[in-house]
Amino acid sequence: MVHYCHFNKNILNPIKRSGSIGEGKKAYMKLQQQILDEILLRRTKTSRADDIKLPPRIVTVRQEKLDANEEDYYEALYTQSQAQFNTYVQSGTVLNNYAHIFDILIRLRQAVDHPYLVIHSNSSKDLTPLITNDKKRKAAIEECDTVPDCGLCRGNKNTLKKIDFTNNNNNIL
Repeated sequence: MVHYCHFNKNILNPIKRSGSIGEGKKAYMKLQQQILDEILLRRTKTSRADDIKLPPRIVTVRQEKLDANEEDYYEALYTQSQAQFNTYVQSGTVLNNYAHIFDILIRLRQAVDHPYLVIHSNSSKDLTPLITNDKKRKAAIEECDTVPDCGLCRGNKNTLKKIDFTNNNNNIL
């Protein structure tokens, strides 16, 4: 009971009375320095490195050349993404839409991997109709749907592993 009374008397009541000025500010400082610093644990990656045992990170940078269809698709997506970003800049809401901007960048990255990642994505319903209106793009998509060899990735669709992109266990990036 002594600890409870001490907390109320020296921390809680001064904050209730004064807010964050005067006596309340002193109570906030006491709360931070005497109580929270003592009970909270600060763990950093370097202090816990022995417990984590992560394998070394390997980063491989490759420069790939896109064919004409892939380049056309990427340029259409890039132009649309740039227009969307410019609307955020003009309206002054870039910081409010950082999640949408991140989504735009992820879509561009996925488009380089394979256009189907963008076209059949659940998160790009607003983007798909604009891109698939392009006649060349529609033809390439129809070709990819009807022939056993994908014209975009040059892979045999019968041997490709199907991935459920709605499953949270798959890490794609």
